[in-house]
Amino acid sequence: MHPFVIDANAIHAFQAERVNENPGDAHAALTAIYKDDCIALDDSDLCLQEWLNCAGGTAPYALLDWVGDELVAGRIRLFPLSDNSCRKHLLSVGLPQSDHKWVRLAIGCGGRRIVSGDIDFFDPTKKNASGRIKEAIRKSRSGKCSKQLKKNYNIEIMCLPHVPEEIENINRAA
Repeated sequence: MHPFVIDANAIHAFQAERVNENPGDAHAALTAIYKDDCIALDDSDLCLQEWLNCAGGTAPYALLDWVGDELVAGRIRLFPLSDNSCRKHLLSVGLPQSDHKWVRLAIGCGGRRIVSGDIDFFDPTKKNASGRIKEAIRKSRSGKCSKQLKKNYNIEIMCLPHVPEEIENINRAA
């Protein structure tokens, strides 16, 4: 099993699809994860709180109910965050401190995969770039930060549409 860390913006996309009953990339990603893997959440609730802040919207209890159901079913599992020894390095590559918990969770759960559309995980220096440039960086899964996360922590950064292909690659390698 390979736990996937799903950051708040990806859960926001999933929640929007769920509430609007309009499945898309987020539903496809979670469906692929659920076949053989799980979603990781930290046992200190930092990531859950960000999910609620970002994706709870007008229906935070619907998100909490969903999380509870997924915990019971084992599709979401709790893991400890790794220690904060990566802090200096993450700051040096420009990753905002508020996003460090996702990296610490990826290390702590051993899954080493973060699903996010946040440009900070790819290349924080492109925060003010055009949408077209940001999308090209996300699509190619490249950028200063994502390369350093791969090199130093063996963490893959991907967007929701990349998840099914990533899972196929994992299964081929196994």
